[in-house]
Amino acid sequence: MSEVEAETVVARPRQEVFDYLAVGENRPAWNSGMKAVQPITGGAPTQGTQYQVSMEPGDSTLEYYDFVPGYRVCWHGSPIQMGPRQVSPRGRFELEDAEGGTRVLMVLEPDLTGPAKAAAPMMKRKMRKEIEKDLATLKQLLEGG
Repeated sequence: MSEVEAETVVARPRQEVFDYLAVGENRPAWNSGMKAVQPITGGAPTQGTQYQVSMEPGDSTLEYYDFVPGYRVCWHGSPIQMGPRQVSPRGRFELEDAEGGTRVLMVLEPDLTGPAKAAAPMMKRKMRKEIEKDLATLKQLLEGG
C-alpha cells in the first residue's frame, strides 16, 4: 500500500512540537486509533525506543527506527490481526519550521499482507480521514484551544 499522509501547521516552536510527539505516551490524547501506550524501554525517547501499543484493531509493539531530534520520528511495529487481514504499522512524523509555527507531516505506510492488499484503496481513504482529524486534535491540544 502506498503512503497515506496529512499535514497541519501548529502555532508552536518546532522543538516543542517534536518533544511532545516523540513521547509515545502522549499519542492517545490526540490519536483516535490509540487506546493506550506504555513504554517498554526506559529513558527519554530516542532511536530504538519501544512502546507496547493498544490500538483500535489490536495490539502492537512499536519501535523508533529513525529518530532525528527536532525533525523526524519514524516507527514500525509488529503485525496486527484485523479479521482475516494482517497489517504491520509503519509511519513517521516530519517537522519543519513554517510561517506561524511548525509544519507537521504525518505519514502512514502500513504493510498489508494477504487479503488486506485487496482492501488497500478503501483503507487508504479511511486512514487519510483519520489522520487529518487526529492532526486537527493535535493542533488544538498544542495550541491550547
